[in-house]
Amino acid sequence: MLSLVRTFAQTDITVLIEGESGTGKELVAEYLHYLSPRYAQPFIALNCGAVAKNLIESELFGYEKGAFTGADRTGHIGFIQRSDGGTLFLDEVAELSEEAQVKFLRVLERGEFYRVGGTKLSRVNLRVIAASNSPLDVAVEEGRFRSDLYYRLNVAHIELPPLRERRGDIIQLAKFFMDEFNRKFGRQIRGFTKAAEEALMSYTWPGNVRELRNIIERVSLLSSNPVIDAGDLALAKLNGQQGEGLFVNLNIDLNKTTNAIREANYQLIQKILEITSGNKAQAARLLGIPRGTLRYHLARDSQS
Repeated sequence: MLSLVRTFAQTDITVLIEGESGTGKELVAEYLHYLSPRYAQPFIALNCGAVAKNLIESELFGYEKGAFTGADRTGHIGFIQRSDGGTLFLDEVAELSEEAQVKFLRVLERGEFYRVGGTKLSRVNLRVIAASNSPLDVAVEEGRFRSDLYYRLNVAHIELPPLRERRGDIIQLAKFFMDEFNRKFGRQIRGFTKAAEEALMSYTWPGNVRELRNIIERVSLLSSNPVIDAGDLALAKLNGQQGEGLFVNLNIDLNKTTNAIREANYQLIQKILEITSGNKAQAARLLGIPRGTLRYHLARDSQS
């Protein structure tokens, strides 16, 4: 994977990075940028899933003064223009609205765009790196993402495997994070017991590297032991929580339903929402999908 990154970095080729949440997609995007000829120019990151769909265009393309009610009197420079000369990283790119997808395709093809409410054509020279924590081709198949934009983004592809599929990295990463937090908190923790390493290796890491880093940060701050033991990590408790509610029964009458797949999808989401007491963010994590995808399915099925 790193060999691919180093190869792609030497050109302006558009890159699509796919991998579960917490696998380090933005770190890879930054690495691509700082190895590239654009390293001295801006690296600008936008999480499309963190911006309301009715605001994504104004954030991405910017807007002219008075473009809409509440618009800044001086206008607004968008993420595209701020990235001029450098690299624009779009995380959770599947969350772009349909209108934004159409307009962003023009940026990729011609390097030009209009601000919201503007009539003057703006031009930019930038490199685009996009990321998705679920397969983007599935979003294309489901009609949520334009196929022409997908092919323009997926010129070069990098797949980041989840941490559970690269267990040889776990102890090295844990020690790396321990060194980081020793410096941050002024601690002198020397490492991990054999039992702690076995616990780290046996845990499934649904939150991937981000979860590993958070756990090491917590234990570095709170532990009074010079060496971290399995009990300090409290992974057994997390494993127990992880297993709760993950086995669900669906009740589908194939003689009555006209769309068994959609019915199964609807029942699964409803049961997971029951388990999480309606917490959509937690439900999305359990289902392994972005929050936006969950919202899409809820909206679609509520109209059925």
